[in-house]
Amino acid sequence: MATLGEAICCESIKSLAEEKSEAIKTLCGAGSTLSPQCCRDIANEVRRYVDAYEALCLNKNPKPLGMTSGKIPDNAITASSYYGKYNYPYYARLTKTGSLCSWTPTAAGRVGSWLQVDLGQLTTVTGIATQGTCYNYNNWAKSYSVSYSNEPNSWTLYEESGNVKVSQRINLVW
Repeated sequence: MATLGEAICCESIKSLAEEKSEAIKTLCGAGSTLSPQCCRDIANEVRRYVDAYEALCLNKNPKPLGMTSGKIPDNAITASSYYGKYNYPYYARLTKTGSLCSWTPTAAGRVGSWLQVDLGQLTTVTGIATQGTCYNYNNWAKSYSVSYSNEPNSWTLYEESGNVKVSQRINLVW
């Protein structure tokens, strides 16, 4: 069941999508002086609002994207650095076991290190899970932030309420 905040957010997104859909009919309808490319660009922008509404408000059963299953290929997972042959970026997959179970940046590259997962297409991400190494070492990220992009060199930090969201590690005691 959606919370009141989620319901208000969904109604706002739906209202924006409907307004923008009506606007494109006016701007790009019969007799429009806008170029076909301009109308396609506007339609793509409207589609982002519709996609957001569908993903956030209609999809009540989100599905894993493929980091655990391997659907996301190894070459789509890159990093700022990696410690050695047992710590390649694609070892950052969840529930890896055995000797190949974690990505670790080089010691010199730990501050400011990054792990990048190319999802191959515009995708709504509704959650992120992390884990430390399976070795008997104290190796894990103490905190991390999330950035997203459609362009290789233009990243946007994920924010909540106008502030960059920084997630803290969680200690689990077995």
